[in-house]
Parts: sequence; structure tokens; C-alpha cells
Amino acid sequence: MRFALTCLLALSLCGCGSAPFLYKTDVVQGNVFSDDEIARIQPGMSRAEVERILGTPQLVDPFHKDRANYLYRYFAGDSKRTYSRRLVVYYSAADTVAHVEQQNITATK
Repeated sequence: MRFALTCLLALSLCGCGSAPFLYKTDVVQGNVFSDDEIARIQPGMSRAEVERILGTPQLVDPFHKDRANYLYRYFAGDSKRTYSRRLVVYYSAADTVAHVEQQNITATK
């Protein structure tokens, strides 16, 4: 009984997050987009055409309605690495693509 209580206490103190034997799943968040899809976006395309290619933007800023932010983040559960990518599509006053700005994949640990 004493041994079981000691084991239970030790397990509760070590916490589940740091146990090396637990499986941690990979987490994908945001819009998944490829370089081919980005290359298909051309100046003069409408907002609807861009959304057909990339999907609904992750972030639409009400203060900057002339841009749409597409964010992608991948958390690798086993290595605790994070991969992130950002794409911003700027629109003109006529609601057509003015230019596209992208931040390549960055990895952090």
C-alpha cells in the first residue's frame, strides 16, 4: 500500500507533459498553401478568385480591408519544432490583387 501511494505521488508530481513515453501529435493550423498555388495568383485577380485558390483568409483585419493574411503553422509534436509561413495578399481600391508578399518557412525550436 505504501509503495502504491509513493508511486501515485511521484507520477502526479512529474506531470504528463514531460513524460517521454507519451505520444504527442503534430498540429497543423491555418491555411495550407503550396508554392504552385501562390504562383497562380496574378495581379488583377478578384478577391473571389484568390479565395477559390487559397481558401478563406485566416485573418481579415477590419482596419486594413485592402489585405488578406494567410497564416500557416505546423507544430511537430515529437521534436517540439514549429514551422510557420505567412502570405499577405494586398488588394487595390477596385478589389483586385495589387501584389503578394510572402514570408518563407521559418523553423524555431
